Amino acid sequence: LHNSSQNKQCDNEISGWNFSYSNNYPLDDDRHRHGTIIAHVIHNELEQRGVIHQILPIKTADAQGFSDYFTTFCGLLYAIEREAEVINLSFGWKTSDPSVYNLFHDVIDTTNAIIVCSAGNDDLDNDVFPHYPSNLPYDHVLSVAAAKANFSNAAGYSNYGQTTVDFYARGNKIYFPLGNGNNVISHFGTSFATPHVAAKVAELIFNGHTDIRTNLVQQFGEQVGFQKPVYYMNIIY
Repeated sequence: LHNSSQNKQCDNEISGWNFSYSNNYPLDDDRHRHGTIIAHVIHNELEQRGVIHQILPIKTADAQGFSDYFTTFCGLLYAIEREAEVINLSFGWKTSDPSVYNLFHDVIDTTNAIIVCSAGNDDLDNDVFPHYPSNLPYDHVLSVAAAKANFSNAAGYSNYGQTTVDFYARGNKIYFPLGNGNNVISHFGTSFATPHVAAKVAELIFNGHTDIRTNLVQQFGEQVGFQKPVYYMNIIY
């Protein structure tokens, strides 16, 4: 992809890149503000905990929230080439196409970045029905399922998997402010559980930790007995 028109146009980047429209203005024009809310969660958590950070905005979906494998791959490669330490991927697909699998598998193999992925919202067992990129078999790929807002159980829609999904995080009642005043909107989904874990990973890296999985459990995890199994059976607070 180094010779693609998409990557050539990154020469005039300012901060991040819009791969959907091939420009240096990664504005979130999705009416649900999907990416903005995820960035908001990460920024808020890190700011509250005094973690110095910089978010690199990368847009790979259009105003309707749709993307394709090539555009998504370009965005991921862009983050890897710029040596992002934590990459939040709140999206997914189920294709069994080996060429797509190998494309993402091979590029993720080239990075030490911690890649935090949403597990999906189909109430399916990812051990049986693979979901990507969260199912990619790397220690530096973390898969996140969604818990209810009161942490009483898994969210009804959330995918799970005893071997392919790692942690739970709160995925319901994720609030986002609307302009000035007290107006907020509420969202739900594994997409919005994922940034909670991404922020904790960033904090661990900031504090010099290397064994991310072990430290997530020890410092931020709490054992849960949810009906849907995940590998660690921990919720990350």
